[in-house]
Amino acid sequence: KMKEYQVICNYLDKKTMNLDIIGVVVRAENEKEAEKQALDILEKQGKAGAFVGRVIERSQQKNDLAEQILNFAELSDTYEQKVKEGQQIIGKMAQYLAFDKDNLLYFLMAIRAACNHFSNVDGEISFKEFCYFYDIVQMGNDTPKKMQENYKSFLAQAKKKKNSSGSAEELAFGKSWTEKVLRSNTLDPSMKFDLLRLAALFFTVDGVVSEEERNYMSALVENLQ
Repeated sequence: KMKEYQVICNYLDKKTMNLDIIGVVVRAENEKEAEKQALDILEKQGKAGAFVGRVIERSQQKNDLAEQILNFAELSDTYEQKVKEGQQIIGKMAQYLAFDKDNLLYFLMAIRAACNHFSNVDGEISFKEFCYFYDIVQMGNDTPKKMQENYKSFLAQAKKKKNSSGSAEELAFGKSWTEKVLRSNTLDPSMKFDLLRLAALFFTVDGVVSEEERNYMSALVENLQ
C-alpha cells in the first residue's frame, strides 16, 4: 500500500559550505523506497550527495516535523548565528520567488508581514524578535540604545493601532501569505521548508518557545502540500 512520506534530507553546498535541510514529499510503499525517491529528486535538482536525516509518515508528521524544525533552529545557539541563517533563507527565497523589481517589493512586503505575524503568535513581540527582523533583511545598523528606543516607540504605536485596520490587516496578510506558500502545489518543497525554518528561528530567537508558538508550528506543518 502506497503511503505519503516527508523525507528530511541534508545537503552541504560545497561552494558556500552552507548546510541546507530540505523536505521532500514522496509517495512510496515503504521508508527505503521513499529515501531512494527523495535522493533521486534532489540529484535531478543538482543536489547530488545529499543524505537522508529522517523519514516521517505524513500521518505522523505534524508533531514530529514541527519539533524537529524547532530543535534544529535551537542548534543555532547565538543570536548572530540565527541572523546569518535568516539572511540566507530570505536571500534564497527572494531568488526563487522574486522575478523582477515589482515582485521583489511584494516579496519584501510579504516577508515583513509574515515576520510580524510570527512575532505576534503569542501576542507579544519581544525585543529580540523586533531586532531580528531588521537584522535579517540587513537594515539593522542602529546601536542597541537606538534599537531599544525604536522598540519602545513600536510598542507604543502597536497599542494605539491594536484595533486599527492597518495593523490587523498586515498580521492577517502575513498569516494568509504563509499558509498560501505552504499549501501551494507548484512551489518547490524546499521553499516551503525554508519558510518553516524562518518561523522556527523567530520562535526560538528570544530563547523561549511559548506553548502558542509550539502549537502554531504544528499548525503550519499541517498546511504542507
